Amino acid sequence: MSGFFFFFFFLGVPEAEVTWFRNKSKLGSPHHLHEGSLLLTNVSSSDQGLYSCRAANLHGELTESSQLLILDPPQVPTQLEDIRALLAATGPNLPSVLTSPLGTQLVLDPGNSALLGCPIKGHPVPNITWFHGGQPIVTATGLTHHILAAGQILQVANLSGGSQGEFSCLAQNEAGVLMQKASLVIQDYWWSVDRLATCSASCGNRGVQQPRLRCLLNSTEVNPAHCAGKVRPAVQPIACNRRDCPSRAMGLASGLT
Repeated sequence: MSGFFFFFFFLGVPEAEVTWFRNKSKLGSPHHLHEGSLLLTNVSSSDQGLYSCRAANLHGELTESSQLLILDPPQVPTQLEDIRALLAATGPNLPSVLTSPLGTQLVLDPGNSALLGCPIKGHPVPNITWFHGGQPIVTATGLTHHILAAGQILQVANLSGGSQGEFSCLAQNEAGVLMQKASLVIQDYWWSVDRLATCSASCGNRGVQQPRLRCLLNSTEVNPAHCAGKVRPAVQPIACNRRDCPSRAMGLASGLT
């Protein structure tokens, strides 16, 4: 809001002296006072309060009041240092991500915990509600979570493939609403069919190559024990080196020459 006018109309003889107050404190410079009116410029939340106008002359005085409430809809702060510091203080060693209107993403290992921050400002202070997969997080099953810092931070623990997906925070006050979101992606262990082993025979039609299985996490090979509960892909040996082996007779003839 750029500016706001208060008008106080009165009649009296002799002309009354007009005094303006905000929250019972007298207003003067740099406020714009003119013929019973009060102009507030560059209005912000700090200007809200109870404004009173008192008109007084020799015969008495009259006071009228009006409440000014500044409404600022939920929006993303231009500076994010405060919410980042809050995340760091809440879980110094935990991975974290900030939600945004367009959406963000955080990739995690199975069993990790994480913090999600909902950067928001507005007046009155917006109320924040968290969702998982479009449903209120308070109704989520199989998800261990804690809502901290008056709703600005969501902590989720012991994440698995079933708890990954989109998390969103809805901020709302009397002036409007704002939805922000972030996706958690859980890296899972999986079996990969890798290169073939060396052919079991150098010639003839009886050689086979066995496909090699590797246990991977985010394309990095890990101990196969991590994949113990994972379904192994069906692999079949592949025939190899089908060319004929040199005949014994050819070898003897070659040795006689």
